[in-house]
Amino acid sequence: MPPSSGELWGLHLMPSQVDVDCFLPTGILVPLRCNRNATLESIKTDLWAEAKKFPFHTKLLNPTCYIFVSITQEAEREEFFDETRRLCDLRLFLPWLKVVEPEGNRDEKKLNYEIGMAVGISINDFNEMKELEVMTFRRNILEVCKEVVACRDDPGGHNRALYTYPPEVESSSIPPSHVQSKLNKESDHVIVCIWVLSDNDDRQKYSVKVPHTATPQLVIAEAIRRRTRSMKLTADQQQMCIRQFSNIYVLKVCGCNQYLLEEHPLSQYKYIRECIAREKIPQLMLQAKEAVYTAIPENIFRMPTYVQKGVQALRDIDKQETIPIWTINTKLRIKINSAAYVNVKF
Repeated sequence: MPPSSGELWGLHLMPSQVDVDCFLPTGILVPLRCNRNATLESIKTDLWAEAKKFPFHTKLLNPTCYIFVSITQEAEREEFFDETRRLCDLRLFLPWLKVVEPEGNRDEKKLNYEIGMAVGISINDFNEMKELEVMTFRRNILEVCKEVVACRDDPGGHNRALYTYPPEVESSSIPPSHVQSKLNKESDHVIVCIWVLSDNDDRQKYSVKVPHTATPQLVIAEAIRRRTRSMKLTADQQQMCIRQFSNIYVLKVCGCNQYLLEEHPLSQYKYIRECIAREKIPQLMLQAKEAVYTAIPENIFRMPTYVQKGVQALRDIDKQETIPIWTINTKLRIKINSAAYVNVKF
């Protein structure tokens, strides 16, 4: 809903201070004098401070558990989830606000409000539409979203990790000239520092020298090879150890939640390329994939309310007989309201 011009409650110009009646869930009416530019958040804070002077204030929950509800000038009941809105922008029919606990899914309602603000029409108006084209589109786009979420929640957790920590890579795998000039002129290698954190919080670091085109998997294998040198293993045992453990680790940039999850060339990652350009040694950490995947919260796909309410309506529409448009012989009447850039030759 667009902001108003201040013409509220029959007044040509809304006064700077407004007396607002606030109805609490405890049944108490609290009169509050508010500035016309006050946000709902500040009004709620002042209301909770004022409510301490009235009975049953101890029965109230945390202010974040409630929202404001009122009647707008369109004679509609509206829930105000966005508490950054000003009082003069609410287009209230009368200066009163009711404090209620939100019914149903608060996140869904807040998202519906934001969508309504973006498209210029409330979600409730969309839900009242019975056109086949609108309902079919909403149903199809919901199926697409469900497929995306299902693909993201693969059993291994790799896709969910890619969604949570998208790889920050450059568009081209070929480093620009100013980065190429900082690489080793003879071998185009780059030195990377790999940190390993043990179970007893002991930190060890290994410096490995790899080609700038090496993938993260090869860097992990080289780090494991450096670590196994002190174990006095044979060549076959070393290779077996590399094959066994190289697939269970992932590289993480030290100091931030950035992971090298995709098999891109090392120099294509923005962090590595920036380190090369500044002639700094990249600092990476070796972490277990399982620990990273487990720490990522699962995506919960909630079916929107309109789907549950409109199932029967969709079934009735699907039963309707359709007619191909090319079989209709009736003439079509078109009204042209305006035309531009029309070339006419007399």
